[in-house]
Amino acid sequence: NLANAYVTAGKPKDALPIFLPALKSVEKTYGRTHIKIASILVNLSNTHYTLGDYKSQLTVLLRALRVKEAHYGKNHWQLIAVLSNLGVAFGKNGQASRSKDNIQRAYNLAKVHYGKEHVKTASILVNLGVANGKVGNFAEMRDGIEEALKILQKHHDRHKISKAMTNLANAYGKLGEYSAQKSLLQQACKIKVALYGETHPLVAKTLTNLAHTHGHLGEFKEKYELLKQTKNIFDTYYGESLNADMVWVSIDLAWMHEEMGDAKASVSGLKGVIRKLEKNLSLPREALIVALINLAEILCRRPAEETPEIHLERSLCLMDSIGYPESHVHRVRARHVLQEMRAKTRKSLNPKV
Repeated sequence: NLANAYVTAGKPKDALPIFLPALKSVEKTYGRTHIKIASILVNLSNTHYTLGDYKSQLTVLLRALRVKEAHYGKNHWQLIAVLSNLGVAFGKNGQASRSKDNIQRAYNLAKVHYGKEHVKTASILVNLGVANGKVGNFAEMRDGIEEALKILQKHHDRHKISKAMTNLANAYGKLGEYSAQKSLLQQACKIKVALYGETHPLVAKTLTNLAHTHGHLGEFKEKYELLKQTKNIFDTYYGESLNADMVWVSIDLAWMHEEMGDAKASVSGLKGVIRKLEKNLSLPREALIVALINLAEILCRRPAEETPEIHLERSLCLMDSIGYPESHVHRVRARHVLQEMRAKTRKSLNPKV
């Protein structure tokens, strides 16, 4: 209870030293597969999620599911929450198909146990919509979340309504409807500020989405200012800790420094993020790939101070190790930057070309 209170109070780092000894104590008393273990694992996974450590969240939830399935069977309503959370964790770790499969399973169980109009069922439908988006089914994503939002609005749960609005806005963005996306994100942000205050990471995550929407609408100054605001919130809330959300915002902000004419700050910011990603292997490797490509592209635009090719080669080696197909968007972009760099080199060697 004390650990959960720390998480609720916005101090997830203080919760870990409590959860881990509690888990070991219960394991020693009851064994590693006792059902009492499952509730501690679920709470621990929520702490990892709050800290942005999605890899650890996934590992803990997989164990929790095994414990619950062994105790209840595979079609019991007690599996609903852990399946839904597990699907979200798979999505955060880039496993879109497994994300959708687990959330679909949770939704099917929820409809039977709670009914289709129940707030818990609607919340899972939001997660299912997000999972559909991750596999490219953006129209299904929009339709599912719109259906869920109507149910949630009947229950007047502002937290769940704001979450649904944010995800519905993302669906509109994927479909190119940026004005609708902007309106929904602004509404969601107002609700979250009222619920949590202006400096909460949930507000920052919505501001990040809103920043990118401004970018799609050509409102680059607004995007730049929102990203700076978001980074300040994350820095204040998490301190020296580093998580995926902070990394992505740092990469986005570094790129925007370049777009706003401050190439020096852009290069410095990207190199700083790359150093941190190299030291912390629990953070998403995709972020390191994007940071390396961004750095190479920015260096390619500048007078020759260092070769960008080494950064592109590193990004391509990482994509090889992960197994990205040749058609992957990051591979395509890396090859494009490499072609630009080689064309620039040829032109400098033979100005008449």
